[in-house]
Amino acid sequence: MAKGQMDAALRAQIFPNFGKGGDGTIAPPGIEWGKRIEPMKALRRDAGQISGLTVTLSGRPGKLHIDGSSVMTVIEQRQVKAPPYPKGVPHFDTVDGVTSYYIFMSLRHWKRVEKALEDESDLLVVEGSAVFDAKLEGITILSTRVSTKQLDYQKRKAKTLGAQSSATPTAKEESVEREASAADERELSGLPPEAAEKLQQLQKAADNLRQKLAAMEEGGQESGQKMTRRLLKQTEKQIATLKRRYNR
Repeated sequence: MAKGQMDAALRAQIFPNFGKGGDGTIAPPGIEWGKRIEPMKALRRDAGQISGLTVTLSGRPGKLHIDGSSVMTVIEQRQVKAPPYPKGVPHFDTVDGVTSYYIFMSLRHWKRVEKALEDESDLLVVEGSAVFDAKLEGITILSTRVSTKQLDYQKRKAKTLGAQSSATPTAKEESVEREASAADERELSGLPPEAAEKLQQLQKAADNLRQKLAAMEEGGQESGQKMTRRLLKQTEKQIATLKRRYNR
């Protein structure tokens, strides 16, 4: 997904074979959504085993049922929006039927978000374990974290402002920054213009990915960290390869 959202020119620099097979040819189309049933049913005979599963759901809660320290609600999914899936992952127009999610929260967690959800534009955010409940004919989520979109945003904003207020560089930090800039200039000097431009683009992409990863870690956002680390590793590999080519 990150590759698909990148600027096309930058993506071509970092991933020259994006959208192509291993031999550089255009990758063939993947399976169509309507043809998924037969192969998936066959694969169930030799299925793997899950060692852990955490899901994140966001939406407006329905009516509540409170039983002691337990809070229950149901959220239904009637229409699925198809994000830009990578090549090979089937795209769908609509999914038949309604999927019901039966959510269990602790009363302590619910009290933290109850006031925020009076704003009808805000959304409940639930993270936890998911299991299929045959008796309820839906998916049960046993929550471990409960928040809202706005509360999460405010938390990230507060951390960013706190980091900015303490980010005034010291004389030592400014010296290190100057030395790093000088080192970058030495690396680029003497390179062919095309190679120098490519190296600058890759270094900028790597810096952006490091900042993005740091923000994810500070905000407790697990989703996307693995992909961002993978992209950073690939970008650093491209930088190292380019430097070796020109003995840098």
